[in-house]
Amino acid sequence: MRLHLRLGLFLGCLLIFIMSALAGILYWQVRVTFAERSAEEASRLAESATGQADARSKVLSDFLSGLAQDYQIGLLFREAAQSGPSQRRLIEVMNARMSSAGLRELTAISPDGVVLARGHRVADFGDPADTAAPGAVYLTSGSAILRLRLPVRLQGRGVGEVEGGLDLSDVLADMGRLFSGDVALLTAAESNLPRARPLTFDVVVTKPWRLADGSALGTFVFSKSDAESRAVFGRLILRIAGIFVIAALAVALVVLWVPRSVTSPLRRLAAAAGEISRGRRKLDLPPPSRDEIGDLTEAFSKMASSLDESEQKRLAAERLGAWQDAARMLAHEIKNPLSPVKLTATTLARAARENDPALPQLAGRGSAVILDEIAHLEKLLSEFSAFARFPSPSPAPADLNAAVRRSIDGFRGKLEGVRWIERYDPDIPPVPIDAGMFAEVLQNLTRNAAESGARTVHLETSRENRHAVLVFADDGPGIPAARRGSLFSPYFTTKPGGTGLGLAVSRKIMIEHGGDLDLIDPSPFSDAPGAAFRMKLPFAETAAPVGGAR
Repeated sequence: MRLHLRLGLFLGCLLIFIMSALAGILYWQVRVTFAERSAEEASRLAESATGQADARSKVLSDFLSGLAQDYQIGLLFREAAQSGPSQRRLIEVMNARMSSAGLRELTAISPDGVVLARGHRVADFGDPADTAAPGAVYLTSGSAILRLRLPVRLQGRGVGEVEGGLDLSDVLADMGRLFSGDVALLTAAESNLPRARPLTFDVVVTKPWRLADGSALGTFVFSKSDAESRAVFGRLILRIAGIFVIAALAVALVVLWVPRSVTSPLRRLAAAAGEISRGRRKLDLPPPSRDEIGDLTEAFSKMASSLDESEQKRLAAERLGAWQDAARMLAHEIKNPLSPVKLTATTLARAARENDPALPQLAGRGSAVILDEIAHLEKLLSEFSAFARFPSPSPAPADLNAAVRRSIDGFRGKLEGVRWIERYDPDIPPVPIDAGMFAEVLQNLTRNAAESGARTVHLETSRENRHAVLVFADDGPGIPAARRGSLFSPYFTTKPGGTGLGLAVSRKIMIEHGGDLDLIDPSPFSDAPGAAFRMKLPFAETAAPVGGAR
């Protein structure tokens, strides 16, 4: 991905992060402020509600205590055990007393726990009453009715129980209006308290209702949604969105401007680095400037100069070392034929001094030996001279597949019995090739394969990153492991009468093409398991696919 695109992506993500963080902080502050204000209000209202509920609880307790001690009520309780006039009279009395006291419920219960009468309902006679502890105020789930049950005695004997219920709905409604929300009353046994929904402006505040003895009677639940805070937050979000749009446009302008001011010099530096990797020293660097790009350009120029000097020194050292190796090898090759020449000359001189009658025959054989060795020396010196004067290639963009086919076409008829296996990648871009010198490399490899006794030659082209690759393999005996390290050294040969310059010259040609020639071990082809070589050439600068041989 281009630098300006990465920079734009980074700035965009940073912008989104900042805006999201800002929105989150604003939401949190607004919500916390709302929640704190609501909690304070709920605490104040809960304290007021608790006081009202305690007062009503005392009223209920006083009323039921007087009712439980009423002698007339005790008689009615005892006589209402059977349905009839006494029961109807008890119902009328309970209804009247309930209305006068402002209660919501009033129930008469027999000693065995069945309903004798209800002031708020005329039915349920004989039904089992709810279980409750006498003398304890309690709430039932799902209602806002405060209940209390007390025993009824007549002449010291228990004749039943009376239970009254006082409705607290009006108290909760008043608190809800003051709180601008909803207020509910839950029993102490209800543990599943409601919670506010996340990421909203809803608030839920719970306050316990405890009796004078400290026991928990219930829980006040205050809940509401702050429309005003929601509207304020919405307006803030709209403003943030406007800022975001303006910032996004600014980022877009920066992304469009950066390629001209930053990435353009960097691309020129990258192209110059590519030129250095291809061995070229004429670099197109950005113009000098007084910023970081200018400093980078100056450092790059110094580095390129240093690399050029180092490369020149390295090449000089390599040339000197190569000539020293060549001189040693040449001296060795010249010394070999001089030994039989010297031995022959010594033999002829001795025969001449001793007037050996076999001198004519010795002279004939000796002269033949001397002439053969002189011919070998002339051939050696001729090839060495040609190697020293080897011309530089003049490559031009060409189709690798077509160049390979043209190079080996001249050998097809000369090598009888050799099977050719050719596989060409049709999508290889053009590569720089000097047709004559490239053909010499392939012909040298083909000649070596034929002289080693190979009967199959396998050729295959392919792409490898920014290079084209040609693999040449045969089914000959291959290269012994002990000799592979010296394979490309001048005057190294494994053939009788060979000069040892063929592979050295071939590799020199490929290197001067900007590529290389090396040995592959083992061969990648099962049908050609002998010697295998890989030739690599870089793509030409105008790398467009060409229709090559298939």
